[in-house]
Amino acid sequence: MKGQTILALFIGSVMSVLMAEKGTTLFTDCHVFGYPEANAILSENGTITVIGSATDFSAEDTVSLKGGYLYPGFTDAHLHLTGLGWSLEVLDLVGTKSAEEIVALVSEATTRTGKRRWIQGRGWDQNDWAIPEYPTKNLLDRVAPDVPVCLRRIDGHAVWVNSRALEIAGITADFADPDGGKILRDEHGAPTGILIDNAIALVVSHIPPDTKEDKRRYVLRATALLNSLGITAVHDAGTDAETIAVLKELTAENALPLRVYAMLNNQPEDYQVFLESGPETGNPFLKVRAVKLYLDGALGSRGAALLAPYTDDPLNYGLILTDSSVIARQVQRFNTAGFQVCVHCIGDRANRIALDIFENLRRVIPGDHRNRIEHAQIVHRRDIPRFAILNVIPSMQATHCTSDMYWADERLGPARLEEAYPWQSLVRSGSIIA
Repeated sequence: MKGQTILALFIGSVMSVLMAEKGTTLFTDCHVFGYPEANAILSENGTITVIGSATDFSAEDTVSLKGGYLYPGFTDAHLHLTGLGWSLEVLDLVGTKSAEEIVALVSEATTRTGKRRWIQGRGWDQNDWAIPEYPTKNLLDRVAPDVPVCLRRIDGHAVWVNSRALEIAGITADFADPDGGKILRDEHGAPTGILIDNAIALVVSHIPPDTKEDKRRYVLRATALLNSLGITAVHDAGTDAETIAVLKELTAENALPLRVYAMLNNQPEDYQVFLESGPETGNPFLKVRAVKLYLDGALGSRGAALLAPYTDDPLNYGLILTDSSVIARQVQRFNTAGFQVCVHCIGDRANRIALDIFENLRRVIPGDHRNRIEHAQIVHRRDIPRFAILNVIPSMQATHCTSDMYWADERLGPARLEEAYPWQSLVRSGSIIA
């Protein structure tokens, strides 16, 4: 942890100098990635101009990096920019060890909010608890009987809510599960307070929407954190039109300290204007040339679509959130307009469906659209080589492996674990992984 803190401070100091710099600055006493003979870099007005030996340069200011290693800025190939900023303002539930610990945080939050304001949070994972079971609304009702509470699971594919939130949404024992979603129920059929995948919107749609000012604040909070970690470019996996407007304003003000590759939300109000005008690639800090679609849910909440049932839930094959025929029409429409399509697929069934769609459309739409599968987390061995053959990019995130490793064998069983997190198999088959 100490090393991570030092690295963050080191990266932050370089970034802060470059962002604020007027004139020339010489960074010395450093090891520069890709330049084994260099020990210094020269920057002018915030832009690196020359890499070489300190004895060859002169500058108005000199900053010693004390033998540190200097790398190019890192690119995160899949994150949620405003979601990250939002998470820095709500209850941080990552790493909590029990439902009771979260209830205590909610109880404390009730003293800071009125009865009309929602209490929100994100990051809980029941698999990290001593009793790895979904919590219930009753626990939240004890400390927040009148204030609506909505707490997102760490993967964003399930929420834990209290009775007040269910009441606002009108969810009762008679309320049917939506397509691609699930309302967990007790032995009497009453909602327990856990909503999965497409059922989440039943409650979230009642939370007052973020304003443009909120989104600007979220972006600035997120970019400050990302820069402190050395991240200077991101692929934003689901961007709405208003956030794109915010990003354009920030670039015009020279206030956006990283590059954003935007994947448009799959909502007409977000993509229609761009679909008609085509991809936007002229702004060096903002590219709008991709669309994000969802096929299934997440493994932790048992929403990932599997070819065989869950080992720890033998009647459950997961959820398909959007019908494959709808996805196929959308891929064709967006590819024809020049947009890359990025499809969320966790389970092996979802990955196979997406690959089938991409393969079928290759015969219809000529050209290389460099379509992506976001996560490619569980892939049947027969489908591994298809990524390279079809030139479909597997956009994989290492955090899924490290967060899931304590319980993935329970979901998949030992024989199927070899299908999960297949980085090396994909690389050896010829794929380039984002």
